[in-house]
Amino acid sequence: MCERVSASGHSHHSQKGEPGYDTWLTAPQNTRVTLASGPGHRGRGAGLVYLPVESPTGDYYGGHRRGNNLYGESLCCLDLITGKKKWHYPDRAHPIWDFDLSAAPILADITVGGRKIKSVAVPTKQGILYVFDRVTGTPVAVRGETVEKGDVPGEWYSPTQPIPTKPAALCKERHVARRHDRLHAELKAEAPHSPRASSSVRSLRRPCQQS
Repeated sequence: MCERVSASGHSHHSQKGEPGYDTWLTAPQNTRVTLASGPGHRGRGAGLVYLPVESPTGDYYGGHRRGNNLYGESLCCLDLITGKKKWHYPDRAHPIWDFDLSAAPILADITVGGRKIKSVAVPTKQGILYVFDRVTGTPVAVRGETVEKGDVPGEWYSPTQPIPTKPAALCKERHVARRHDRLHAELKAEAPHSPRASSSVRSLRRPCQQS
């Protein structure tokens, strides 16, 4: 079961027959997602609250919860009075990297292609920014990209992840292959049977550029 509790005290579940249930292919009743991984933000005048959702149990392994695991690592917009969900958007399919949204969403009025948008933006641990129409939840400049799969025994990997194309990342995205390979060798020598020592360390949030 994926359980969430709104600011008004209402709870929301992903149980059989409810939206999101089919994204938990195995054992959703044994996996819990608590709502707030970081502070929320209330939109003035609209009666909406924007709340980030943390990673499902456990943060670094999801072989027991196969599927995309809605609403893990998502931004959820709720009606402040009724607690009903207006929209949601997952920034990660099948979270296994502890990339939950830990910063407060940012409300801003922006202009994209000459069109004014009342937006909500959520910063991530990876130094990227997801931007949405804060009323409809429509993503601004986000697309699905094919990503590399890891090889941790028993793990389930999503073939695609949602990646923002704008704005540019706030941190370095290019890594040096030689440095990465040295780190991988050190991890494997330290703990050869640890999932962290698997070559799945290459399965980052997006395909990495190497130099």
